[in-house]
Parts: sequence; structure tokens; C-alpha cells
Amino acid sequence: MARKNLKRAVWNLKIAVCVPSTGTWNAHTAECITNMVSCFDQAEYGGGTKEVRVFGVCSSILPDSRHRLVAQAHGWGATHMLFIDSDMIVPWDTIQAFLKHNVPVVAANCVRRRFPTYPTAYAKDKRYIYSREESTGLEEVDQVGCAVMMIDMRLFDHEKMDLPWFAFMPDPNNVPGSIGEDVYFCRKIKEAGLPIYIDHDVSKSVKHMGDLAYSMDHALTFEDHYIEQDKKYHHPVTIEDPNPKESMIFMPVEDTKQAENNMRSHYWNGVAITNKKIDAPQGWETTDNLDVVALYPGLKHYMITTDDFVPGLDWAKRMAQRCGPWDVFYGPDRVFDEKLPTHPCIGGELVKHVGSLFLENKWFWSNAWYDIGTELGTLKYFGDGWGDWQLKDRKVGENEGQAYIKWKDNEFEPLIKKLKARMEEYKAPAKKAA
Repeated sequence: MARKNLKRAVWNLKIAVCVPSTGTWNAHTAECITNMVSCFDQAEYGGGTKEVRVFGVCSSILPDSRHRLVAQAHGWGATHMLFIDSDMIVPWDTIQAFLKHNVPVVAANCVRRRFPTYPTAYAKDKRYIYSREESTGLEEVDQVGCAVMMIDMRLFDHEKMDLPWFAFMPDPNNVPGSIGEDVYFCRKIKEAGLPIYIDHDVSKSVKHMGDLAYSMDHALTFEDHYIEQDKKYHHPVTIEDPNPKESMIFMPVEDTKQAENNMRSHYWNGVAITNKKIDAPQGWETTDNLDVVALYPGLKHYMITTDDFVPGLDWAKRMAQRCGPWDVFYGPDRVFDEKLPTHPCIGGELVKHVGSLFLENKWFWSNAWYDIGTELGTLKYFGDGWGDWQLKDRKVGENEGQAYIKWKDNEFEPLIKKLKARMEEYKAPAKKAA
């Protein structure tokens, strides 16, 4: 199972068409699946025998539905399973089109069922991937929806594909603050070293049924909308390829289990700040020293997060790419609004002159960095969905509030005065050259 393509010479094909639903199927979906099964059944195949069977599971919990469908496909002895959600329209030859690629996972680049709509396929270096008129064949991606996806069943036997395969991260019962079961599944596949592909030709014929049949044509129509959103919210990239060893994450830990899950979701180097025993993944260190600036001096960026924050794909890289040396930079947390002052990326020059700012007190440092960035004019936002914050019934402690007020009254003004002077010194050579 170490091979990436999971190829075999002769297949006796058993295709399990797996449809998760909450109880009803769209009539057009049922028609498409019937015609697709008939098309495959009548197609010529010289590589062995071929069978196809449709499986359905009714549940309001989508990860549970997908797990049960995998179990049913496995119990039947399927060589491949094809997820088709109960609100999708697919071409009649979808099974043959996917099979011919002979890859572990291939999916249609479906679009969201809303306006303005956009694709589900995403690659780290390209953001969302569109299946344009000129797009054809396969393209490798980092994540895509499971709505129309074929999986070689041997993938589930891979040594790194342990259960659960589908989940809302980090905890299906902790809402809001989750990623979809399809993104979770894609991350597990990538961690196993296996590729994920989309078929552009199939994608252009797939529709997502809602108030109307949402298609890639609609997504392309609204592409200009997202370009305008970029102009409004997105800040320019300041460095091409941030180095995880120069731009690190710092996570004060309260809940060790939750922290372990979220550290594995970051795909970046970081430091867990705790005196508790914790199973830190590769690339992460632990310390009980709150003075992280003294421990890790000279970094280009200091990214502060918490153990109850579930990062979006490439959260750290995208923050570091856009955060300047004096910036206090935020991505929205999809809670309340896009200007919630938590989880900042702070420029190394600014941190060098400020220090750690009581990292153990999240309420304090969240507001303190926000105030500093506002006063210096270096507070920035990036309007994109980069992660989720786990809401909890947590009140600000009396000591936390008093400490913040004392700092704001006594230390804030002289600190800002000093920082403005240091910023002028820092920028002076560039001004002189200009």
C-alpha cells in the first residue's frame, strides 16, 4: 500500500454507488444514477467481470453516513466506491470516466449550492480551482468535496488511513468551529502521501441541485465577484515562500487533547506553551516558559493561536505571506464578524520591541495586540475563511480585566511612543533611498 497510484493489472470490477441522504433524493439525481448504472452495465469491458450496485444511507449526520457507506461497500466486496450526494446531477458515463484514470481518488469539481457560488476544489498555491472551458483531464488538488468522488477501496487499508475517515474537526459535537467531513478526509489522504485528483471534463457537466441547478458556469460567472472581494479585503503578498522555521506558531495550552488535534491540523512549525504532558507532532516543540521572544528571538513572524482554534488550509502560510515586519495581522474566525481580535500574526520587528505580552492570558494579549496595531496604523485583516473558533461559555476573569486596564493606563502610551520612534528608524534607510 505504499505505492501512490494503487494500480493493478486486471480488475474484476465491483462498483458501489453510495448515496448519503437525510431521507429523500432529488428526482433528477435518482434519474441520473439510474441512467449511469444502466450505461455502465451496458458498456463493454475486456479486463474481467464488472458489477454495479447502489447503496443508500439515511442519516442527518453526514460523517456517519459516509462511514456506513464505506462499510457497506466493503462488505459487498467493492473494488471502488462512488459517492454521489442526493442533490447532484452527473453525466451518465461518470463511472467509466473516473475508472479510466486508475488513481486512488478522483472527484468532480462541484460548486456550492448558493449564490455567489464557487468551486470546492482547492490547491495550496492557487486557491480555488475553476474547471474552465479550456480545462481538461486530471488536475491534482489538496482538497475537494466528496459530493461526486470515486475511491479505490484499497485506500482504506493504507497503514496511515486510520479511523475516523470522515469527521467534523476537531469534534463533531462542538459547534460552531468545524471543518467539513470532506476536508477532513482529504487531509488524511494527503497525510498518507496519496494524491487527490479532479476530472475537469466530468466537472463541467455536474450540477448541484438547489433552488436551481448550480453549475461551474455559475461559478465562472461569479469569479469577478471574488476578484473584487480580493481587492477589497486581501493584502498583497510580502514574501514569496515563508519559512516555517522563521515564522512560527505559539499556542498557549489549556486543553491538551484539543491542542494535540489542532496542532496536527496546522501543517506548520510551532511551540505549545504548557507545563502539561502533551503529544506534540513533528515540527512542534513544547515549553513552559512564557517568554517566547527570548526563547525564539529574531523570527520574521510570531503567530499566536489557541487550543480551541481549528485552522483553515494553509492558515499559517497565508498569514505569514501578507504580514509585514510591523503588522498585526488577522484572518477572520467566522464567529460574530470578520474583525474578532484573536489569532494574530505579528511582524518580527514589532514583537522585538514589545515582547511576549503575557501570553498566558488570552483575553489580555488579544486586546493588547489589537490596540497596538490600531494605534500604529499597522492593523490589517484578510477577508477570507481561514479557520473556526470553538465557542465556549468563558467569561473574562476579574484579574484579567484589571491587568489589561492597568497596562492600558500605565504602559500603553509610552510603549506606542517608543514603537513609533523605532518604526521611523527602521524605515529611514528606505525613505532616504527613495
